[in-house]
Amino acid sequence: LLHCWSTSKRREAAQKTIELLKKMHQQFNVEPDTVAYNAALLAFANDFNRGKQAEQLLRVMTAPPNTVTYATCIKAWTNSPGSPEAVERSEALVKEMLIGGISPSAILWSNMISLYARRGLVEKATDILKHIEQPNVIVYTTIMEAWANSNRVDAFENAFTLLQKMEANPNITTFNTLIKVVEKNPGPKIKNLREIKLMWERNGVQANVRTYNALYAACSMATGEDASLQFVLDYHRFKLTIIPFLRYSKS
Repeated sequence: LLHCWSTSKRREAAQKTIELLKKMHQQFNVEPDTVAYNAALLAFANDFNRGKQAEQLLRVMTAPPNTVTYATCIKAWTNSPGSPEAVERSEALVKEMLIGGISPSAILWSNMISLYARRGLVEKATDILKHIEQPNVIVYTTIMEAWANSNRVDAFENAFTLLQKMEANPNITTFNTLIKVVEKNPGPKIKNLREIKLMWERNGVQANVRTYNALYAACSMATGEDASLQFVLDYHRFKLTIIPFLRYSKS
């Protein structure tokens, strides 16, 4: 039941899991174990701005926390964009578990990368790579998301270099994220988009609807560059009929 509520993504899910934990103890005289608490924490993590409440639950656990406990709590902070203390609290949780002799899992480090990526903290996100023995394409793509949110002149150059050096094969989500780097940061839009196009063709990756939408969004931010809209039109050759929510170029 706890797992069902925690994965339901319903607004009342977190409260329902707390009620179930209390019922286990009060009505059935059963002390919740670590797995039960982790399931309840997941309900908070799958909601928004519940980081503080998730950590409060961690503090009242009557069972010993494990790496899943901390990873899930950090995920709750990651999904708390309205909490300015999210980074500080997550880093404190990592220190706490290390002091307690609990080894961080790959999932926990991935959650930390997501935390930094959503806030544009590229150096912190990249630094996590040294803790992951075999980074996968999701890890690299999330670091590119950090560059997308960095608002830095060198964002595309660094993200593109990361793409060239990554040890996993990039997928279309990787390239879509790289297009977002072009859209959201300073720099020559069309020149950079052409470099991305050549790279994904070289890797044999098939573009999707999100790719074309991302291209339009990036082109709409181009200023003083010729034929930005024509670049997109020429590329996907009349596939626009399947694309919702088009944003047209200002050029």
